[in-house]
Amino acid sequence: MESLSDCWFNGVLRLSVNGTEVSGGEECDYRKGYLALESEGAPVEFRNIRIQELPSTGAAPEVTAPPDQGWRALFTGLDLRGWRTNATSAAVWHVAGERLREKSVPEQKSSQAALVTEAEFGNAEFVVDYRAAKPAAAADSKSSASPALQLRVSEHDSFVAELPEPEPGQYQRYQITVMGREVTIRKGDKVMSRPRMPEGVPGRGRFGLVPTGPGVEWMNLYVREL
Repeated sequence: MESLSDCWFNGVLRLSVNGTEVSGGEECDYRKGYLALESEGAPVEFRNIRIQELPSTGAAPEVTAPPDQGWRALFTGLDLRGWRTNATSAAVWHVAGERLREKSVPEQKSSQAALVTEAEFGNAEFVVDYRAAKPAAAADSKSSASPALQLRVSEHDSFVAELPEPEPGQYQRYQITVMGREVTIRKGDKVMSRPRMPEGVPGRGRFGLVPTGPGVEWMNLYVREL
């Protein structure tokens, strides 16, 4: 059985397991915030967790963790719970190493190959991390398509939002905001595009990932409704 202990002093955090320091960080300046338990891709059990709250020191806003903004994960990192699958999409997508990986793209492009959530969303904000295939893994011409998402997917319609072409082999984060028919796509702090949905797209629908090609990976998929 492992024994974990933390120590924090003046913004420096150190984590020890069985008396041996294994990780840490600096500039951990929040004096007030949340506690969380983490499992890095494998089952984990916790016990004997205790906390004693000390008198408040009146932490200032700049050293207080921001309030929960309502983000929730769309992808467990372990399996495809929460996503619709069929024979076509199951042949394209698989989960490995806490990532969604694309194995192939069907010869005939089909909406059935997209990976689509069970849940529906109206006005919402999405965050996705996308990594294009490295050049050696992208020799197939099918790997040259730009990454794209499906927004407000219904039985008969959806809106496809193309993401700015990423640098192969590097994870890049995109933030997509949907308000009414207006879509804003950001990469980092920069607004990359503002497409507008046509009239036929419904006010609510599912969220989908469009397959791009072998070697492509997605991770850290989050949503918050606005």
